[in-house]
Amino acid sequence: MTNKEKFTQKHNQVIELLPWWVNKTLNDHENEMVERHISNCDECQAEIEMLSVLNNEIASSSVADYAHHADVDQSLSSVMQRIDNTPDEEKVSSSNPGLIQSFLQTASTLLFPRSTLQWAGSAIACVVVVLTGMQLWNANTVTDNEYQVLSTAEPQNSAVRLSVRFTESVTAEHARKIVGNRAVSAGDSYELVGSEDEGFSLLFPATVTVNELNNTIIELQNDPAVENVAIVPNE
Repeated sequence: MTNKEKFTQKHNQVIELLPWWVNKTLNDHENEMVERHISNCDECQAEIEMLSVLNNEIASSSVADYAHHADVDQSLSSVMQRIDNTPDEEKVSSSNPGLIQSFLQTASTLLFPRSTLQWAGSAIACVVVVLTGMQLWNANTVTDNEYQVLSTAEPQNSAVRLSVRFTESVTAEHARKIVGNRAVSAGDSYELVGSEDEGFSLLFPATVTVNELNNTIIELQNDPAVENVAIVPNE
Protein backbone atom coordinates (compact mmCIF):
# COMPACT_ATOMS: atom_id res chain seq x y z
CA MET A 1 0.00 0.00 0.00
CA THR A 2 1.44 3.38 -1.03
CA ASN A 3 1.78 6.34 1.32
CA LYS A 4 -1.09 8.09 -0.47
CA GLU A 5 -3.36 5.11 0.02
CA LYS A 6 -2.40 4.90 3.69
CA PHE A 7 -3.11 8.62 4.12
CA THR A 8 -6.50 8.29 2.40
CA GLN A 9 -7.46 5.35 4.59
CA LYS A 10 -6.46 7.21 7.75
CA HIS A 11 -8.26 10.34 6.51
CA ASN A 12 -11.52 8.44 6.03
CA GLN A 13 -11.28 7.05 9.55
CA VAL A 14 -10.52 10.42 11.11
CA ILE A 15 -13.15 12.47 9.29
CA GLU A 16 -15.86 10.17 10.65
CA LEU A 17 -14.65 10.89 14.19
CA LEU A 18 -14.50 14.69 13.86
CA PRO A 19 -18.01 15.44 15.20
CA TRP A 20 -17.21 13.54 18.41
CA TRP A 21 -13.75 15.13 18.58
CA VAL A 22 -15.35 18.60 18.48
CA ASN A 23 -17.72 17.83 21.35
CA LYS A 24 -14.90 16.07 23.26
CA THR A 25 -16.42 12.62 23.59
CA LEU A 26 -13.60 10.49 22.08
CA ASN A 27 -11.33 8.25 24.12
CA ASP A 28 -7.60 8.93 24.48
CA HIS A 29 -6.55 6.66 21.63
CA GLU A 30 -9.03 8.22 19.19
CA ASN A 31 -8.08 11.74 20.29
CA GLU A 32 -4.42 11.05 19.63
CA MET A 33 -5.15 9.60 16.19
CA VAL A 34 -7.32 12.59 15.19
CA GLU A 35 -4.85 15.21 16.45
CA ARG A 36 -1.95 13.53 14.68
CA HIS A 37 -3.85 13.52 11.36
CA ILE A 38 -5.49 16.97 11.37
CA SER A 39 -2.15 18.72 11.83
CA ASN A 40 -1.36 17.79 8.20
CA CYS A 41 -4.85 17.78 6.65
CA ASP A 42 -6.43 21.01 5.40
CA GLU A 43 -9.73 19.29 4.60
CA CYS A 44 -10.14 18.03 8.16
CA GLN A 45 -9.25 21.44 9.58
CA ALA A 46 -11.95 23.07 7.46
CA GLU A 47 -14.43 20.41 8.59
CA ILE A 48 -13.53 21.12 12.23
CA GLU A 49 -14.16 24.85 11.77
CA MET A 50 -17.61 24.18 10.31
CA LEU A 51 -18.50 21.71 13.07
CA SER A 52 -17.28 24.10 15.77
CA VAL A 53 -19.49 26.91 14.46
CA LEU A 54 -22.46 24.58 14.30
CA ASN A 55 -21.75 23.27 17.79
CA ASN A 56 -21.62 26.79 19.22
CA GLU A 57 -24.91 27.72 17.55
CA ILE A 58 -26.65 24.70 19.00
CA ALA A 59 -25.11 25.15 22.44
CA SER A 60 -26.25 28.79 22.63
CA SER A 61 -29.87 27.86 21.98
CA SER A 62 -30.02 24.57 23.92
CA VAL A 63 -30.92 26.13 27.29
CA ALA A 64 -33.91 28.06 25.95
CA ASP A 65 -34.98 25.11 23.83
CA TYR A 66 -34.89 22.75 26.82
CA ALA A 67 -36.77 25.19 29.05
CA HIS A 68 -39.55 25.34 26.47
CA HIS A 69 -39.88 21.58 25.93
CA ALA A 70 -39.25 20.38 29.48
CA ASP A 71 -42.50 21.95 30.71
CA VAL A 72 -44.78 19.03 29.84
CA ASP A 73 -48.07 20.83 30.50
CA GLN A 74 -47.04 23.88 28.50
CA SER A 75 -45.71 21.73 25.64
CA LEU A 76 -48.86 19.64 25.45
CA SER A 77 -51.11 22.68 25.56
CA SER A 78 -49.06 24.43 22.89
CA VAL A 79 -49.02 21.42 20.56
CA MET A 80 -52.75 20.72 20.89
CA GLN A 81 -53.60 24.39 20.33
CA ARG A 82 -51.46 24.52 17.20
CA ILE A 83 -53.10 21.35 15.86
CA ASP A 84 -56.58 22.77 16.45
CA ASN A 85 -55.76 26.16 14.91
CA THR A 86 -53.78 25.02 11.87
CA PRO A 87 -55.75 24.64 8.58
CA ASP A 88 -55.41 21.31 6.79
CA GLU A 89 -53.35 22.75 3.94
CA GLU A 90 -50.89 24.31 6.37
CA LYS A 91 -50.57 21.01 8.26
CA VAL A 92 -49.45 19.33 5.05
CA SER A 93 -46.94 22.00 4.10
CA SER A 94 -45.52 22.34 7.61
CA SER A 95 -44.42 18.71 7.60
CA ASN A 96 -41.61 19.62 5.16
CA PRO A 97 -39.25 22.10 6.94
CA GLY A 98 -36.51 24.02 5.16
CA LEU A 99 -33.16 22.41 4.46
CA ILE A 100 -31.26 24.55 6.97
CA GLN A 101 -33.73 23.90 9.78
CA SER A 102 -33.80 20.18 9.01
CA PHE A 103 -30.00 20.02 8.95
CA LEU A 104 -29.68 21.83 12.29
CA GLN A 105 -32.25 19.57 13.94
CA THR A 106 -30.56 16.43 12.63
CA ALA A 107 -27.11 17.62 13.63
CA SER A 108 -28.36 18.58 17.08
CA THR A 109 -29.85 15.13 17.60
CA LEU A 110 -27.08 12.93 16.17
CA LEU A 111 -23.84 14.83 16.67
CA PHE A 112 -24.38 16.78 19.89
CA PRO A 113 -26.38 14.67 22.33
CA ARG A 114 -28.34 16.38 25.08
CA SER A 115 -27.96 15.61 28.74
CA THR A 116 -30.00 12.83 30.33
CA LEU A 117 -32.24 15.35 32.09
CA GLN A 118 -32.98 17.18 28.85
CA TRP A 119 -33.85 13.95 27.03
CA ALA A 120 -36.11 12.90 29.92
CA GLY A 121 -38.10 16.13 29.74
CA SER A 122 -38.54 15.92 25.99
CA ALA A 123 -39.42 12.21 26.14
CA ILE A 124 -42.14 12.79 28.75
CA ALA A 125 -43.68 15.54 26.64
CA CYS A 126 -43.71 13.29 23.57
CA VAL A 127 -45.29 10.38 25.46
CA VAL A 128 -48.07 12.59 26.84
CA VAL A 129 -48.83 14.01 23.40
CA VAL A 130 -48.90 10.55 21.78
CA LEU A 131 -51.15 9.01 24.45
CA THR A 132 -53.56 11.94 24.30
CA GLY A 133 -53.71 11.70 20.52
CA MET A 134 -54.43 7.95 20.67
CA GLN A 135 -57.25 8.46 23.17
CA LEU A 136 -58.84 11.16 21.03
CA TRP A 137 -58.52 8.97 17.92
CA ASN A 138 -60.09 5.95 19.62
CA ALA A 139 -62.93 8.06 20.99
CA ASN A 140 -63.71 9.40 17.51
CA THR A 141 -63.56 6.04 15.72
CA VAL A 142 -65.94 4.02 17.97
CA THR A 143 -69.32 3.73 16.26
CA ASP A 144 -72.79 3.54 17.72
CA ASN A 145 -73.11 0.02 16.33
CA GLU A 146 -70.30 -1.20 18.58
CA TYR A 147 -72.08 0.14 21.65
CA GLN A 148 -75.32 -1.41 20.43
CA VAL A 149 -73.71 -4.83 20.08
CA LEU A 150 -72.35 -4.69 23.62
CA SER A 151 -75.64 -3.56 25.15
CA THR A 152 -78.13 -5.76 23.27
CA ALA A 153 -76.70 -9.23 23.97
CA GLU A 154 -79.36 -11.75 24.93
CA PRO A 155 -79.01 -13.15 28.48
CA GLN A 156 -78.27 -16.84 28.89
CA ASN A 157 -81.03 -18.66 30.82
CA SER A 158 -79.68 -22.23 30.76
CA ALA A 159 -80.28 -24.18 33.96
CA VAL A 160 -77.52 -25.98 35.89
CA ARG A 161 -77.69 -29.75 36.51
CA LEU A 162 -75.99 -31.68 39.32
CA SER A 163 -75.72 -35.44 38.81
CA VAL A 164 -76.01 -37.38 42.08
CA ARG A 165 -74.75 -41.00 42.15
CA PHE A 166 -75.64 -43.05 45.22
CA THR A 167 -73.62 -45.91 46.69
CA GLU A 168 -76.57 -48.27 46.21
CA SER A 169 -79.85 -48.32 44.35
CA VAL A 170 -82.39 -45.99 45.96
CA THR A 171 -85.97 -45.09 45.24
CA ALA A 172 -87.07 -41.61 44.27
CA GLU A 173 -88.57 -41.12 47.71
CA HIS A 174 -85.34 -42.17 49.44
CA ALA A 175 -83.28 -39.97 47.13
CA ARG A 176 -85.56 -37.02 47.85
CA LYS A 177 -85.16 -37.60 51.57
CA ILE A 178 -81.37 -37.73 51.40
CA VAL A 179 -81.18 -34.61 49.26
CA GLY A 180 -83.70 -32.80 51.44
CA ASN A 181 -81.72 -33.55 54.58
CA ARG A 182 -78.30 -32.70 53.14
CA ALA A 183 -78.74 -29.97 50.51
CA VAL A 184 -79.48 -27.22 53.02
CA SER A 185 -77.71 -24.53 50.98
CA ALA A 186 -79.90 -25.25 47.96
CA GLY A 187 -83.11 -24.46 49.84
CA ASP A 188 -86.14 -24.89 47.57
CA SER A 189 -84.37 -23.62 44.45
CA TYR A 190 -83.74 -27.07 42.92
CA GLU A 191 -85.86 -29.75 41.27
CA LEU A 192 -85.09 -33.45 41.72
CA VAL A 193 -85.40 -35.26 38.39
CA GLY A 194 -84.70 -38.82 37.22
CA SER A 195 -85.55 -42.29 38.44
CA GLU A 196 -84.10 -45.31 40.19
CA ASP A 197 -83.08 -46.82 36.86
CA GLU A 198 -81.79 -43.68 35.11
CA GLY A 199 -80.19 -41.99 38.09
CA PHE A 200 -81.05 -38.72 39.81
CA SER A 201 -80.11 -35.11 39.16
CA LEU A 202 -80.74 -31.78 40.80
CA LEU A 203 -81.87 -29.11 38.35
CA PHE A 204 -81.10 -25.51 39.36
CA PRO A 205 -82.21 -22.26 37.67
CA ALA A 206 -79.59 -20.10 35.95
CA THR A 207 -79.76 -17.65 38.86
CA VAL A 208 -78.04 -20.10 41.21
CA THR A 209 -74.75 -18.78 42.56
CA VAL A 210 -71.37 -20.49 42.58
CA ASN A 211 -71.34 -20.58 46.37
CA GLU A 212 -74.76 -22.27 46.48
CA LEU A 213 -73.63 -24.95 44.05
CA ASN A 214 -70.33 -25.51 45.83
CA ASN A 215 -71.95 -25.79 49.26
CA THR A 216 -74.63 -28.14 47.93
CA ILE A 217 -71.99 -30.45 46.42
CA ILE A 218 -70.03 -30.54 49.70
CA GLU A 219 -73.15 -31.21 51.76
CA LEU A 220 -74.27 -34.10 49.53
CA GLN A 221 -70.81 -35.70 49.40
CA ASN A 222 -70.73 -35.77 53.21
CA ASP A 223 -73.61 -38.25 53.20
CA PRO A 224 -72.44 -41.91 53.31
CA ALA A 225 -75.20 -42.87 50.87
CA VAL A 226 -73.84 -40.52 48.17
CA GLU A 227 -70.94 -41.80 46.07
CA ASN A 228 -70.37 -38.81 43.78
CA VAL A 229 -71.80 -35.39 42.85
CA ALA A 230 -70.83 -33.59 39.65
CA ILE A 231 -71.99 -30.77 37.40
CA VAL A 232 -73.13 -32.17 34.05
CA PRO A 233 -74.45 -30.61 30.83
CA ASN A 234 -78.13 -29.77 30.97
CA GLU A 235 -79.86 -31.72 28.24
